Amino acid sequence: MPEPQNLNHGTTTYLTVTLASSISPSSLPSYLNVNAEAAVALDNLGNVGELKDVHLVGVPKEQWDTWGSEIVQRLQAGPGVTDVQVVAAPSTRRKRDEF
Repeated sequence: MPEPQNLNHGTTTYLTVTLASSISPSSLPSYLNVNAEAAVALDNLGNVGELKDVHLVGVPKEQWDTWGSEIVQRLQAGPGVTDVQVVAAPSTRRKRDEF
């Protein structure tokens, strides 16, 4: 996974896409046609850590807000895709008051 400073959850929604071991990561699309008028940009950011079959994909937030469920459905229907998960934005940690 890229260094945390490279991920901007304010402007991008991130997904992990797991591919069957026989599928090349180059088969991941760079965009999806969600309907006749709209194409959604996908940014393949590479492997998640040492996992060769799991890839991190970024979707611009404004496109995700409109087409999120359609994007997941279309990715899941892709050849060789075994799983698609939305990456949750990291939560802010706060120190608790001490007694």
